[in-house]
Amino acid sequence: MTQSWQLINLQFKTQAEAIVDIYTTISEILPPVVQSLQTINQVIEEINRNVIDENERQRKQIIFTTIKETIFSLNSRLCLLTDHQQKLKTLMDKKKFIAESTHIADIDILLSIHIPQLLILTGVGSKIRNLPKTTSYH
Repeated sequence: MTQSWQLINLQFKTQAEAIVDIYTTISEILPPVVQSLQTINQVIEEINRNVIDENERQRKQIIFTTIKETIFSLNSRLCLLTDHQQKLKTLMDKKKFIAESTHIADIDILLSIHIPQLLILTGVGSKIRNLPKTTSYH
């Protein structure tokens, strides 16, 4: 049973890390793409001012409008992605807190059921500095 939970936690952690990596990549790529599209759009708009032929002007206006719609769509998707990333981060923080709280509850159950004479807690990482306080044990 414990191995199953460890596997589920590992899967959750791996998926969360992958999502963070994807978000980071997209959030770094999209702004320069949007900026490039805006620059292209400005160039087309400037060229379109000097066009005399009405058909040519309309074709360039269609391109101009399409680029504006694409920029708007990319910006809205980036905002949506950022919102989802914030929600995921909140969930990951809550899960981490629950996992840490569960370990303390496990220690309480262990102590109340087995009542050991000697209790040695070992650990890896920063949590070893913040060991739980247990009554009747030093």
